[in-house]
Amino acid sequence: MSSPISWIAALTARSVWKRALAIGLPVGFLQICVNQGDYWLHGPITRVVIVKTILTPTITIVVCLLSAASAYRIPRHESVAVPNSHGISRS
Repeated sequence: MSSPISWIAALTARSVWKRALAIGLPVGFLQICVNQGDYWLHGPITRVVIVKTILTPTITIVVCLLSAASAYRIPRHESVAVPNSHGISRS
């Protein structure tokens, strides 16, 4: 089981938020165009349309945030085998 501290560290990391917003915002706005675009262009604009328009990118950003935080929490190894120019790997 994962430690709550590792989740807190991941969710407070600037790189996690940058990745989540970089992916979540464009995808969220694309979903708005597809799902509510007709209403915004040709009406009627109701409270339901406004709420859906706000929730759509919010949900996408939260999913991206949790995904980025989960990837951030994966333990990183100090030495990684990388092939050199002769094809021999070193750590």
